[in-house]
Amino acid sequence: MLTMLLLGCSIVSLTVYNLSNSKEIESTWANFEEVHSEKGRAINALRSEIGYGGMIHSFKNYVLRRDLSSFESVKYRLGGAKSVIARYRSLELNEKEKQSLDDIEDNLQSYADALLVAESMNNKFAVEVDRLVKVDDTLALLGMSVLLTESETGDNFVRQGTVKKSKSQTISMLRHAMGFGGMIHNFKNAILRADINALSLAKKDLHNGLQLTEEYLTFQLTDVERSAIRNIQNVLSIYSSRIEKISTFDLRSVSPEYIDRFARVDDEPALDGLRLLDKEIVAQSERAEEKITNLLDVINKADLFILYITVLTTLIFIVWSYWLLRLQIIKPVTRLTGSMTKIARNDLDIEIYGVNKTDEIGEMARAVEVFKKNVYLLESAKKDLQSVNYNLESRVLARTRELKNSEESLRSILETAVDAIITIDNAGVIRSFNRAAENMFGYNSANITGKNVNVLMPSLIKEKHNEYISAYIEPGEAELIGVAREMEACRQSGEKFPIHVSISEVNTSDGIFFTAIIRDVSELKTYQKSLQKSKDIADEANKAKSEFVANMSHELRTPLNAILGFAQLLECDPDEPLSSSQKESVDEIRTAGKHLIGIISQILELNKIEAGKLPVLMEQVSPVLLVQESLSLIEQMCEECNIELVDNADYDGFPDLFTDKVRFKQVLINLLSNAVKYNELGGQVILSTELFDKSLRFYVADTGKGIPSCVQSQIFSPFERLGQENGDIEGTGIGLSITKKIVELLKGEIGFTSEEGKGSCFWFELPLFDSLE
Repeated sequence: MLTMLLLGCSIVSLTVYNLSNSKEIESTWANFEEVHSEKGRAINALRSEIGYGGMIHSFKNYVLRRDLSSFESVKYRLGGAKSVIARYRSLELNEKEKQSLDDIEDNLQSYADALLVAESMNNKFAVEVDRLVKVDDTLALLGMSVLLTESETGDNFVRQGTVKKSKSQTISMLRHAMGFGGMIHNFKNAILRADINALSLAKKDLHNGLQLTEEYLTFQLTDVERSAIRNIQNVLSIYSSRIEKISTFDLRSVSPEYIDRFARVDDEPALDGLRLLDKEIVAQSERAEEKITNLLDVINKADLFILYITVLTTLIFIVWSYWLLRLQIIKPVTRLTGSMTKIARNDLDIEIYGVNKTDEIGEMARAVEVFKKNVYLLESAKKDLQSVNYNLESRVLARTRELKNSEESLRSILETAVDAIITIDNAGVIRSFNRAAENMFGYNSANITGKNVNVLMPSLIKEKHNEYISAYIEPGEAELIGVAREMEACRQSGEKFPIHVSISEVNTSDGIFFTAIIRDVSELKTYQKSLQKSKDIADEANKAKSEFVANMSHELRTPLNAILGFAQLLECDPDEPLSSSQKESVDEIRTAGKHLIGIISQILELNKIEAGKLPVLMEQVSPVLLVQESLSLIEQMCEECNIELVDNADYDGFPDLFTDKVRFKQVLINLLSNAVKYNELGGQVILSTELFDKSLRFYVADTGKGIPSCVQSQIFSPFERLGQENGDIEGTGIGLSITKKIVELLKGEIGFTSEEGKGSCFWFELPLFDSLE
């Protein structure tokens, strides 16, 4: 025992030593594996080729500055990015990754096409060029995110308890913050497009980049790494000062070329810094590989020593186990086996050896004792089962009598059923023909039973009916079985009439039978023809109305445009200027003319919706910018009416919608403008949102007079002004009707609540993009 204890202590000590080395190997291997991940390296390479210092950077610079070096850099980087994608495709990918690579490659091709367009516009200003070469990066940015997520999910090496990001992860996030879709992308877009939102996003990405460089400084670094990080921070600081300076400009009043003079930054120190950091991470990975090799060598030697100790321990254990097995197990088990043999012969009076022991043998003995009791109970159960079997046979005889009575009841039900019910066998021979079938077909049940069912069918169906039954019984190909359908039948008089038939199959011990439930639909067919004729008349009337509206709109627009044109000529005639009163009259003419053209446009749009011709482009849409643009358009109207616009929308929680961008803004602006028009002086218009599982709801509330309850049911009816026909507020009563129809076209819902004297709250709800999956 002492020898085994010493050997056991030796094994434990060596195991603890190996475990500590294994922990160190695991930690070292985690960083090594991450740096050497094929997908991780491909993603970083793709970001380098596309992002900061890469294709998107050079492309934006070429549009701004038209220098040849940027043009060549774009072509070079596009080739490099496509090469990286080709290398990525050689790896083992799932469907999401393949689709993401397709989206990124399509985006790169769009930039290649845009580059050729930009090259042909040497004499154009940057704003004009950017307008023609603008590329939608949404799918490519989403694809980059999917590739990163899938590469992390598919990593075979899982690190337990890791909280802090590694160096390579930090650099990857830094490239993302600075590059494609990040700081440099938004910074250049802000200059080219005078986009304040893009400038804000660039500032946010810049802040993230600076935070990541500070996080990198918390690692154990070499002097080269510290110098590289400081260079990157210096360049980011310069960008920060440039952003602050540009923020003071009125971007819409100056050209991108003018802004670019103040915004230029030398990116080489930062790009050199990123390259140096990549090299340092790879070098550190190689040193980690050497360290792992040395640790594994130590562990292998320790494992060999453990093997020798384990063999010696095993030999000692075998000798000790044999002694224990012989005296403590084999002998007692032999006695228990003898007891089991006697129990199997129904000798239940024997005494079980070892029942009072507290060891494993005692457990086995008590189990045998339980087995003996179970055998006794089994014999008793056999006797009880014989008694139960006798009672069951008696119940079967009684049930048989009940079934016979039930069959007679079922026959009565069939005879009194309203529909015709016919049963045939697998040869098509009629086996039953109820009273309703006699009335429908004109045959007597006694005369028709035994004949083939095809006597009830027209000649075209009669020829193929037996083929249908054979095709179903042999390979199981059903054309009528289990399917309700309409067809023609034939009465005894030869008259053909339409029927609705449902056929079901019944498997019995006597074979396969088919039951047909038949209904005469002659009157229904007559009604359907009448209904179709009415529909055709209504369609023709609707078509005539649409043509009339289109023609009348054209006829009205032509003189209206002439009136507005002449009114404008009167205003602008320098030879005969208008007097003050004449100018007011001409203004009234122009105002009324524009109002009439607006009414005509609304009527045409309503007509398009009713005719199903209003174009709707459903796609994945981020509603944040659309909401903010709509609010910007309505701000001037609020200022003129002394109305406060309150934005309570939860932008942080906005998911993507599945909708049409143009129609979305049309709905929101219409509700906002109504809230302003029908508000009180000095009132409020409040926008808020609410997120549901599958939809996003927008609320537009006002503090106006509200809508009387007696007219609320007419709120969405066309041309309903609800008592405002003679008021000061212009309108046609079509806007809300159009808005409701557009929301329904967008697969959404619209509604409102209103209390007279306290205001109204209109809402509309649109489906989320994720809810379609």
